[in-house]
Amino acid sequence: MKVEKINNNYSGVYRDAAKKTRSFAAPSFQGAIGAPIQKVSTDVIVSTLKGMMGNGFKFMDFIKKQEGEVFNTIFNSVGTGLVAPIFIKWNPLSKTDKDTRTYSAWRQPVSAVLAIGTQAAAVVPFNTLISKWSNEGSLPQHLNTTLFQDAKYLTKQIKKLHPDWDKEAVKKAVDQAQKDQSAKLVEMIKNGKIEIPTKDGKPIIITEDDPIFKKATQDTLDKLIKKQDDEFKKCLEVKAPKKIERARFYKSHPAESKKLLTGLNKKLDELLTREKPGSASAARQYRKFLNREIKELRRNNANPELINLVKEVKGRLSGKSLGPVKGKLSGMIEDLNIYSKLGSDAEISKFIFDERIAPRQNAISRMLDVLNDIKAKTSSGEMTVAQADKYIKDKIQMIKSANQKSRLEEYVKDFAKQVADTYKEGVKRNRSGFKAQTGLIVALCMLPITCSLLNWIYPRFMDWAFPNLSNKKHNNVSKEMVEKANKNAEVKS
Repeated sequence: MKVEKINNNYSGVYRDAAKKTRSFAAPSFQGAIGAPIQKVSTDVIVSTLKGMMGNGFKFMDFIKKQEGEVFNTIFNSVGTGLVAPIFIKWNPLSKTDKDTRTYSAWRQPVSAVLAIGTQAAAVVPFNTLISKWSNEGSLPQHLNTTLFQDAKYLTKQIKKLHPDWDKEAVKKAVDQAQKDQSAKLVEMIKNGKIEIPTKDGKPIIITEDDPIFKKATQDTLDKLIKKQDDEFKKCLEVKAPKKIERARFYKSHPAESKKLLTGLNKKLDELLTREKPGSASAARQYRKFLNREIKELRRNNANPELINLVKEVKGRLSGKSLGPVKGKLSGMIEDLNIYSKLGSDAEISKFIFDERIAPRQNAISRMLDVLNDIKAKTSSGEMTVAQADKYIKDKIQMIKSANQKSRLEEYVKDFAKQVADTYKEGVKRNRSGFKAQTGLIVALCMLPITCSLLNWIYPRFMDWAFPNLSNKKHNNVSKEMVEKANKNAEVKS
């Protein structure tokens, strides 16, 4: 369906944060959302999407999470050992005989096994040692994770203290320990002083004026600001065209759209009446119902936009709650009732920008002004993290008391915790980089040993595993040496 070029003048609110100033007395942060829609957390959405992914996507997700020289060595070695022999043995440009190419091809898998057995095996103990030092407080501050220890390290410590506990009890204790550590770090952030335990008993103190502490605060604000900047741009670049296209579809297909959405809503109400909104059974039944609807629409060659409507509703099915689905359907039905009554394309575009896009941009703009104000004040030392946290919470409470929707509550509900999370991410990222560096050094140190072992083991392995190939190879070498000796003799004579 063709979407006409959007007239950006309708928005009228494109911002320049560096040049604009606003009053912060009582911002409303109110978007133009007709019906309350329950927000689904990003973690829940990611978890649900991973469950829907095929094995290929799951494997790529696993690869993405791996890091360090150990995985790189294993991955490269396995890839080389499996792929390189194919090109060596069946190389059409090679002038050597088939047996010689086969003999040479086997060098790659043998080399791969030795690389894994020497380089990777040598790196693993170093990585384990670095993790241990980091968790117990033997490393410098930027690598110290004593305030947020790894689950693996905590598991070992708890098992030592309680060897009689079963696996489930240990896991619960580990989870609780990590929650307690997170809460303690947040309190330190609010108090403006991070006290990092060390193995020698002399804690490292980081105050709010410290560059590391300040960087965590500024990085947190930068991420929040970037998120809202991206949302602001999406209003015009993504949301407006989609809403205009949907409005045109509703206007040209009102009866079909109403029948479909009404049917989806009726089935949802039946499930909500019979079962609890948070029951897994209700969510499972509704998912099956939506899948059947999609199949039925495809079988009847229905308009693809009708199928997209069902898919959008299905996309709100996350976890066990049907609340987000109800909110989504209510909003879609309200849009249908409004859009189907609009007249020309110009009227549709004006309504979308005036009633949907502009209010959202204004809400984002006001939130950006608050975030930029906090960033400036925390950077100059006029405002502490604790003051910023309280300032945001007071704003949220004021907005809620006015029965208005707050973007601050959606994105910055607990600012101090977000700063703590940024600090943790930074330290763990430093540690990962340190592991990668030491792993590379260890692997390079092991390289001469690996090469020497390969030169010694490979001919002996071939003699044992492929004596026929090995004998031919030795015979060819001997023949070449004899021919070379004869030529030398003829020259001398």
